[in-house]
Amino acid sequence: MEDVFYIVKGGISYNIMRRFDDGDAKLVSTVFNKRNAEEIRDLLNEDYRAHKRKMIKNNKKAFYFTMGYCCEDMPFEKGWVTVYAKSREEAEEIYNERFGLTEYGSARYSCLYDEEQFKATSMHKEGNFGEFSHETLQSDEE
Repeated sequence: MEDVFYIVKGGISYNIMRRFDDGDAKLVSTVFNKRNAEEIRDLLNEDYRAHKRKMIKNNKKAFYFTMGYCCEDMPFEKGWVTVYAKSREEAEEIYNERFGLTEYGSARYSCLYDEEQFKATSMHKEGNFGEFSHETLQSDEE
């Protein structure tokens, strides 16, 4: 599995970048010590690979529940909640178990995307109203 985090030297600092599937990159952090930058990069890559292996092993997919702007019925304002599940239905069950429904029986999110749909938007790089993932959920089932 290819590394998705890498270092770019920038003057006196070291920028830790994240590479996306489409080739774009985003700054994750800036540090001023090369050894610290390398340690952070290695830890991020190790964690990313372990997480991907676990999700593939468990046949789980990512689903993204986006939040609105100024919506008091939603658990967060802006951004999204990521849920790893085997199906869209299971993802909705996990999400609703955690956040419940409104008093009118409606879900507490704006839109639900699978990974392919989500990556087709600019949100995975730019955020939803500038905010990113607030929480990650998954079933307890291995």
